[in-house]
Amino acid sequence: MNNEIKILPEYDINIPSIILVHKYEYTSHSTSSIYESGRMSYGFVYVIEGNAEYVNGGEDIQAEKNTILFLPEKSRYSVINKTDKSFLHFTVNFCIIPDADKNGVLYDYISKDKILSLKTANPAFFEAMFLKLLTIWNSKKSGFHLEAKAQLYQLANEFFS
Repeated sequence: MNNEIKILPEYDINIPSIILVHKYEYTSHSTSSIYESGRMSYGFVYVIEGNAEYVNGGEDIQAEKNTILFLPEKSRYSVINKTDKSFLHFTVNFCIIPDADKNGVLYDYISKDKILSLKTANPAFFEAMFLKLLTIWNSKKSGFHLEAKAQLYQLANEFFS
């Protein structure tokens, strides 16, 4: 029996602001090249239904139902839906202040333009997190920025851990 406790390296991020939270749909057989010149912010995407390809340089990342993507600032890509079905997803765009000392093991992920993809084993949990974030954002009630950032920090921690 192994009683060792696995200790993960420490990491932290500074998210000063959220720019946008929305639910968006690409229609069948559509292409979006809005980020071919590079993203102005970081982002997470959670795929609700359908699938699409995120073409990032020479790399094609498959985004299918229950997949979460981390989209680094300055990443360049197109989104292509080659199917007969819609591609429906949540998106949150936000700022991170990169800091090699503070970010620890995350620094390599957030300082490069490589898209990260995670097929979640717990889709209900992540879909509920994104839905809650969207609900908070759309409420525009007093303190919604702070509440939305708290939800985003939890989401980021779950994605990166």
